[in-house]
Amino acid sequence: MKEYLKFFLDKSFLSALIIIFLIEGSFQLGCYKNFLKKNSYASNVTRITDHALSKKNELDPDILILGTSLAYEGISMRLLNEKLTSLNLKAQTIAIPGSELIIQQLALEKALGEFKNVKYVIHVNEPEMPWTVGYEVSLPTLAMASSFNRVRALEKFKEHEYTITRVELSHILIRLWAYRHDLADFILNPQKRIKDIGRAKTVYEQNLYVYENANLESLDLYSFKNLEEALEVTQNNSLIAQGSSEHHKEAIYKTCKLAKETDLTIEETLSTRIFKNRISNFYKEIKKKNIKIVNVFPPISNYVTHFNHEKRILFWQKNFKDELGDKIINLTDIIPQENNASYFYDMVHPNQKGMYIFTEKLADALTEYLKEEAK
Repeated sequence: MKEYLKFFLDKSFLSALIIIFLIEGSFQLGCYKNFLKKNSYASNVTRITDHALSKKNELDPDILILGTSLAYEGISMRLLNEKLTSLNLKAQTIAIPGSELIIQQLALEKALGEFKNVKYVIHVNEPEMPWTVGYEVSLPTLAMASSFNRVRALEKFKEHEYTITRVELSHILIRLWAYRHDLADFILNPQKRIKDIGRAKTVYEQNLYVYENANLESLDLYSFKNLEEALEVTQNNSLIAQGSSEHHKEAIYKTCKLAKETDLTIEETLSTRIFKNRISNFYKEIKKKNIKIVNVFPPISNYVTHFNHEKRILFWQKNFKDELGDKIINLTDIIPQENNASYFYDMVHPNQKGMYIFTEKLADALTEYLKEEAK
């Protein structure tokens, strides 16, 4: 026992312990959030929500956009706001790539703490999402949740019926543990991180909106007729098509592989029941604030029609009819069939050309709905 006591009272051990507590304390106070790796899960959450809130004096929205990368990549906030000018309404996005419902709910709560004029929430829904959820918490979701108020995040994990073990608790409560990989990357290459932060800060300060899809690359740069051929022409050792890039080719390969390997039933399952409870709890909180919800189903490329999106949307309308919002806007088939591939960056996400079509059609549908609401 004396040896243990001697070890714990050793100056080297105490010094290390104090340093760890000081680092953790600074992380808890949010001192590290501006140094997070660009486009990491935790960074995206902080960047998107904080940017929207920082522009409140310039844009105090009546409409908030929620969703995943389909909303983030697919909707031009600049164009949407131009289209909404006649209605004297303003929109802002807090859509977060890769986010589950729990993260979208936490982001909305954070935003509504500042934005008091919100009348509508546009929730961009992926038709297949009800069949993909479970009780286990993914690492991306843990990383994103750790960027919010931890007590509130834990409350939401309980409400959403996730299985929380000591591992998940450590990710949420101990930021030194949650940021360990990010911190290691920073230590290994601090110069690059600081340059990225400087560039990003300049861009965000100059722009009212957090993101505008500038991707000009499209699926039709590669010649393929189906998912099998797409995997062959975009695999690691394949040539990069003219006008494409390594990042673009990789995005096609990853989304194609995911689409090919995804085999989901259209029947009611445990996943759909879990999703129903989660979206019900989520929407109840929104409706309590007298905010109306518009469910939007985004454009789908011709290469993933095997997901049977129309049948899935019918499932939503039948099985979630008491949980859904005040209006459903189905835009899955708005992209022209002719040269369909030219409107998509990869198998799932639109490029800039597709974004303009999505935004214009969404603006038209919203305008029609909101005019009816105003009568």
